[in-house]
Amino acid sequence: MVTTTVINKLFGTDPLGRTLDLFGKFSRQEKTRNIKVENWIDTYNDLHDDTKAGVEGRNTAYATLVNAYYELATSFYEWGWGQSFHFAYQLKGETFAQSIARHEYYLAGRIGVSAGEKVLDCGCGIGGPMRNIAKFTNAIITGVTLSDVRLIHVCVYFGNVLKYRIISIKLFVVMSSIFKLA
Repeated sequence: MVTTTVINKLFGTDPLGRTLDLFGKFSRQEKTRNIKVENWIDTYNDLHDDTKAGVEGRNTAYATLVNAYYELATSFYEWGWGQSFHFAYQLKGETFAQSIARHEYYLAGRIGVSAGEKVLDCGCGIGGPMRNIAKFTNAIITGVTLSDVRLIHVCVYFGNVLKYRIISIKLFVVMSSIFKLA
């Protein structure tokens, strides 16, 4: 079997290599997290079926709904967008990554984030924008995520620790519902 590493060495980091890596992640995800993707899909679909759950059922089980969705979607999002799950227009001569960073810096400037200021990122996902904004502004940013799979991704990007410091940048990640923050 040809591995992603071999393909990337032969052809560079190409879509085929990235796609094979994505499929490998899915396979490892099922084994290491002891999940069955089909079960998560069924759970997600059942919560959207008004004959099975209804609006009240969805509202009661919102954490399950969110976790089911992101358990399935996070690897796809990373494959397509990297660590920041949003869009930005590209200027001429600008790479995709540069356009994403520029947009995050614009947002930080637009809301007036400054050095040492405390910022709350509700629904921080895997933490891409909060890391870039913290680097850009030197703010202290706390990210909140409901999804345990996203918390795992944040921890991996932070070197498997929940408190992370580079120079004077501080980032904190909390797993909680934004509806239960006090």
